Amino acid sequence: MGEFFANLDLGGFVEQVLSEPYGVGERPLPASAGVQDLLPVEVSGFRRGNPVSGNGQSAIYSGESGNVRVRAVWTSSVGQAQAQVEAVGQQTESGTTERLYNPDQDPSYVRAVFTNGQARMAYSRQNYFFDMQADNRAALDAFMNAFPY
Repeated sequence: MGEFFANLDLGGFVEQVLSEPYGVGERPLPASAGVQDLLPVEVSGFRRGNPVSGNGQSAIYSGESGNVRVRAVWTSSVGQAQAQVEAVGQQTESGTTERLYNPDQDPSYVRAVFTNGQARMAYSRQNYFFDMQADNRAALDAFMNAFPY
């Protein structure tokens, strides 16, 4: 029986399930909850529009592959940040072609690609909550591969 499993080729599937998308758990935390720390002016080929403060910091980044709407929030607790990820996870239960979801650890995350082509990645790191909504999967991938947190 061991020989059967030794020869089983799972490709990249196991790694994708066992580690969070884009390696967000290995990234540094922001220096502060200020807009300049949370939302850099440039992320690879993406330029930030005018940031807006309110429920955290938010801005739209424009790049060759599309736009990415980013919201970054410092919450009062790790549990509150994870609860925001869980809320996004509940919103993305239907209308997706791909969904990775793990609300029970740090980082917690949900990544979804929707049937209309748009893509979303929400995740928590300690008390921080990040929510990225992109025009398409290519824009999300390019942005998330370069986003510092």
